[in-house]
Amino acid sequence: MTKVIGAPPTIPPPVVPPNPPAEIIAGYQCYVPHIDTGEFELRGRASLPDTLEIGLTGGGASILQVNAATDRTWSSGPLPGLNDFLAGSKTAEVRLISGTASSLWESATVTQCAGTGPTVVTTIGMSEVCFLDPLNISLYGQLSEYGVIFARHVVNGSSTPIVDTQFDGVQDPIDPSIIWSGIYTGASWTGPAPHDWLAPLSLTPIIGTAADYNAGNSGRLELRVQTPDNRTSTWMHVDQLIEYTACSF
Repeated sequence: MTKVIGAPPTIPPPVVPPNPPAEIIAGYQCYVPHIDTGEFELRGRASLPDTLEIGLTGGGASILQVNAATDRTWSSGPLPGLNDFLAGSKTAEVRLISGTASSLWESATVTQCAGTGPTVVTTIGMSEVCFLDPLNISLYGQLSEYGVIFARHVVNGSSTPIVDTQFDGVQDPIDPSIIWSGIYTGASWTGPAPHDWLAPLSLTPIIGTAADYNAGNSGRLELRVQTPDNRTSTWMHVDQLIEYTACSF
């Protein structure tokens, strides 16, 4: 009898599932404040090195595009409106575009990137700014907490620092390891808030009379506060100069 040997069974090839589509995430991380220019910069790390769309609202809606680098990091570049962004009156959203696909919009939270200078704190503020001497305008005010004050004079978008040389290079009374330079004045550091401050330097050669300043004829004064533990306010515009006797404090 002849034994018939059948053909070996056919073994189907293994089924290889298709590669899942890459996850599309914009990956917003934090913002960088540019205090001197009043701008802010958004940063993140996307899931793909592709195109980011950034939508801005507040002061008019707009959308701009930037590209993530080969390492997937991205930056918006400087954007105007730091004060508005911190206050929440200006918001930003980001999304990643890859071909015909796009991620969901991500809200840009007010989280400052580590190692990007003093931490900006919106609650560090000052109350009304008064002048004590109409002929040689010297300013007086109060701070919400102890700190030193930086000042500048802004005319036609160009700013010039105002520095009192008698305070330049002084040692901080709370932290002697800190030497302040380029400051306008400092606040009293004893007692509870508010902390009084006085700037004896005459501003008359810079802005003229209080009436000139209040009429908008001599630029504007801007002040910011910085504390010894490396926190700072944004620049605050002195809207009107008020004579001391009319101030509420």
